[in-house]
Amino acid sequence: MKQRKSLLILATAENGKGGIASVIKTYRESGLFARWPLEHLATHVNGSSWQKLRTFVFALLHFAARLLFKRDVAAVHIHTASNASYWRKLPFLLLCRACRVPYLLHVHGAGFIVFYENRSGALGQWLIRYGLRHADEVIALSSQWAADLARIEPQAKVVRIYNPIAEVEALKAERKHDCILFLGEVGKRKGVFELISALAEILPRRAGTKLWIGGLGDIEGAKLHAQKLGVSESIEWLGWVVGPQKQQLLSTATVLALPSYNEGLPMSILEALSFGVPVVSTTVGGIPDALGEDGGTCLVEPGDVSALASALLRVLESDELQLALAERGRRRVKEHFSTTVVMSQLDGVYQRLLAR
Repeated sequence: MKQRKSLLILATAENGKGGIASVIKTYRESGLFARWPLEHLATHVNGSSWQKLRTFVFALLHFAARLLFKRDVAAVHIHTASNASYWRKLPFLLLCRACRVPYLLHVHGAGFIVFYENRSGALGQWLIRYGLRHADEVIALSSQWAADLARIEPQAKVVRIYNPIAEVEALKAERKHDCILFLGEVGKRKGVFELISALAEILPRRAGTKLWIGGLGDIEGAKLHAQKLGVSESIEWLGWVVGPQKQQLLSTATVLALPSYNEGLPMSILEALSFGVPVVSTTVGGIPDALGEDGGTCLVEPGDVSALASALLRVLESDELQLALAERGRRRVKEHFSTTVVMSQLDGVYQRLLAR
């Protein structure tokens, strides 16, 4: 009997932090692993430098043995972001080329264009274009990302597939008034300092407003910024939130704020839309795709603190707008980002990949 070959997914560990780990977890929960001969090979873990190195070396040796000796891999689905993530995936990509194993290159990470244009040098840029050009298909998270990747490497076969998110059937908690939620890495890229500054502009008009900050990063720097502005008592620092705690926050917050300077397609925004939480964010990456044409009033330019404060106030001050945005968000998830829709698109990519 002929052995069934596997389709390997290369990505960070499922129990890790960040968008890629969430996507892989959603793949499994949605039944993708049951429909296809999928195996997940972790190339990265959260932890010490030694743990990361050990995971990478083990994954590379295991992968090489499978391709060179066992030869039981039909194709490879490579999830990559920018900087170290891409360079970690490069040897796997080159092994695919050497062994004539087809691969998908699934590009995540907000800073991929900056990584290519400003941090890679001539050789690095050539290697990035090489990876894009020889992929059987390149998966981009948004329309803007698809255009950017096609500009970097015109020969790349780029397709747009959004990140999937499970729909939430019912909201069991009652939403609180004037609670702004932030979920993500605490630092400059996600616009946390601008959000704290916007809170200082909001409080004179909405004195009871609270800001819940969930995430890790430059907590001390953000706390110092809040102290300078005199808004510390209005902020609750939650640390890294997952599971029931995150669900509770998304069920009770008034609005999610993510004033990022660059993004791919943030899972926190898709989760908020699924829970019916209005979103105020910026006009970068895949965020306009996520919110759609109706979300324009809740999009501001990165770094514009006054516009951010005004947009948040519009939502906080209008129960009618909150309900309208909640309904639009849930409908948009169902039509464009639900696991049913996205997994069907990924099924099509896998069919094309394995047919080759």
